[in-house]
Amino acid sequence: DYAVFNHINFSIFYHPLPKSRYSVYANGIRVQDHRALEDPNAEVFDGYTARIVGIYATIESVKGGCKKKMGNPPEVNVQKWDDKDGVTFSYSVNWIPSETVWASRWDALLSMSAHDIDTNWFTIANSLLMTTCLTFLVAAVIVRSLRRDLLKYEEIEEMLEGLNEEAGGGLLTTHEDFGWKLVAHDVFRPPKQSTLLCVLYGAGMQLFYVICITILLGAVGFLNPSNRGVLLSTWLFSFSVLSYCAGNKSAWLYQALHKNPIEKRRVAMQSAWLVPGAAMVVFCISNTILWFAGSSGAVPFGTFFVLFALWFIVSVPLTFLGSTVAYRKEPEDFAISHKQNAIPRMIPEVPYYRSGTMMIMVGALLPFLVSFAQVFFVVSRLLLNKFVYMFGFITAAFLIVMAVIAETGIVITYWCLNAEDYRWWWRSYMTCFTSGIYTFIALLFYFLIGFDYNTNFVNMMVLTGHMLLASLVYSLVAGAVGFRVSLAFVSAIYDAIKAD
Repeated sequence: DYAVFNHINFSIFYHPLPKSRYSVYANGIRVQDHRALEDPNAEVFDGYTARIVGIYATIESVKGGCKKKMGNPPEVNVQKWDDKDGVTFSYSVNWIPSETVWASRWDALLSMSAHDIDTNWFTIANSLLMTTCLTFLVAAVIVRSLRRDLLKYEEIEEMLEGLNEEAGGGLLTTHEDFGWKLVAHDVFRPPKQSTLLCVLYGAGMQLFYVICITILLGAVGFLNPSNRGVLLSTWLFSFSVLSYCAGNKSAWLYQALHKNPIEKRRVAMQSAWLVPGAAMVVFCISNTILWFAGSSGAVPFGTFFVLFALWFIVSVPLTFLGSTVAYRKEPEDFAISHKQNAIPRMIPEVPYYRSGTMMIMVGALLPFLVSFAQVFFVVSRLLLNKFVYMFGFITAAFLIVMAVIAETGIVITYWCLNAEDYRWWWRSYMTCFTSGIYTFIALLFYFLIGFDYNTNFVNMMVLTGHMLLASLVYSLVAGAVGFRVSLAFVSAIYDAIKAD
């Protein structure tokens, strides 16, 4: 025999509203009663008004249907499956007054349990501890070493100048450099595939600003879950408008690397098409799979038209506008006192464990380890169909991860320059970018091992597409932030020394 859940108990919580002569409530919406405004003696609605602030439903197996009120439930037998007499389905409703006001009706769904709060605080504390350790490493080792090197360079320069003055100007005032100063005349040499680096940097800075705006609006309460789709709409609108930043930042970097840029249009075109086009391809593939599967989650053609309109009508023109504004400004010279050598300096060989690939793979672990705990928590709640409304924790985690990414870029760049290797451009970018690749691989293993989708191809492909897009955003932002901080670091240390 099988028991059938055939009865639903609805507990409807309502909040009583204050009675007012000048207003009535219809379907939970307050409207003005013009009769009271026109005629003070007119009869107006003065009934009992309330707003529904919550509904709680439970199911049970009841034989014979609902015969009494829910407040006094009868003793009933369990309803068994019966082919002859059939099964009677019923429901009961219980109205319960509540102190919860209309503005706080979402708190019960958005609030996290004590265990979730403790878990978030633990991950934040763990990430903060790792950030503190890395900050101490940067401050105690790199900053101290740089300060010692700069003082040593100044002492040598002063000593040589003093000897030269005593000898009447007949001595040479040069000395043999060491460490990162040896590559002073090659450190700002444009890297290979500089156009691609500029485009990726511009896209990463655009996404960085979009994330900052989204987190700020969510933290102050504008992105409320009661407004369905407001988060995604805000993200798309911000991304389209901030395409100006993508074109501006990519053109700024390209013009700084190439004093007489000859591929201005190419940089602007790639900024407008490369990253948005890649994201659109992944989105179209996922949506096509949903279409063929007959899923209601597939995006209709009307929404597709709106997305392409935002891309072609808003995003692309703003990208070209940002590039045009950047090209009209004077190109920035990162280290004006250091002229570039005509012949590139030979780069010494290093062991395999100090190679560029190994440095990128090892260095990318730090941002990944700091960020994955929070990513794991958010993804777990999404897969369990729970609300994720924790902008306070997300803000703290975002700041910590950005700090770790910046410090990682500085550390990798310093080790690279100290090894007399001036190819720090792509190394600083790819080290932070690779942390997003690690995140994608970890999420993929998490889905494959931790969840059973009953070999549902559609679910797996759609989730993989969403993971790929999220990891791509993380990689681009991390790479851009790490590269920008590294560029500022390199400019600062080489501006602090004299050129030969």
